Amino acid sequence: MHLARDGVNFVIVGGTARRLLGSEHDPADLDVVVADARWVVRSAANLGATSVQVRVTPARLWTGFGALDVFEGHVLDTRHIQVLGTVLTVDAAA
Repeated sequence: MHLARDGVNFVIVGGTARRLLGSEHDPADLDVVVADARWVVRSAANLGATSVQVRVTPARLWTGFGALDVFEGHVLDTRHIQVLGTVLTVDAAA
């Protein structure tokens, strides 16, 4: 939710996307895709990151909420869902 409140355009992918779309899958981390991953270093403090490992992609942030993997790219097939009053974009193919 912090990403959405900070105005970061992202798509939730992987296990969390499957869970949000109704799967019983229990995700181990949060995977997101962004068009420009440079925001990771600038926004890490806002996410409560205790550690940031930046490679080409993905970048991994260890936050107070758990691991966040950030991939750079585009997701073509998405759905919008509302979670606790926040509209999130999710990979519809997950």
